Amino acid sequence: MPTEHRSRAAACRYIALNDVGDTVDSLYRTATQQQLEAALRDWLTTTIVRLENQAPGHPSEACL
Repeated sequence: MPTEHRSRAAACRYIALNDVGDTVDSLYRTATQQQLEAALRDWLTTTIVRLENQAPGHPSEACL
């Protein structure tokens, strides 16, 4: 999350959801509800996979 947004009341609205830099805030103002939900769903799925891959004892660590 950009440092300048961390102290804001709804700071999570400013987390970049994709490589383009779209945020919940920017998509709320410029996209349809379906586009916002799709971007958020993709970000959440990607984040979960990344965190699972970083977890201690994850099977991918055994291959290293």
